[in-house]
Amino acid sequence: MKRAIFALVGLLACSSAMADALQDIKARGTLRCATLTDSVPLGYQDPATREIVGLDVDVCKALAQHLGVKPELQGIAVSARIPTLVSGRADVVAAALATPRTAPGRSTSLPPTTRRRSRSW
Repeated sequence: MKRAIFALVGLLACSSAMADALQDIKARGTLRCATLTDSVPLGYQDPATREIVGLDVDVCKALAQHLGVKPELQGIAVSARIPTLVSGRADVVAAALATPRTAPGRSTSLPPTTRRRSRSW
């Protein structure tokens, strides 16, 4: 999980445009994080508290804590993941987003359940 946090922080700080986004996040005092609400165990709504919980939510909370801001969670649909991020409605999308072939201009990471396998011939 620490690797994911440092990878996300590295992505946020890798360019001047991202440095501006990081300054905006810190100035606002919140990290707007979008995640699914129907994907157990990654992101789902707890029936007792109605709060969004799960692995992706934990990553968002840890990243916000690392940045010294509060997490602002928002539920999204699968089809809204990229548009939400591109439009600026969220700073981070942690919503089971992984693909072997990344579309141009987009960067994804492997989900926490993915393991690399080595071949022995």
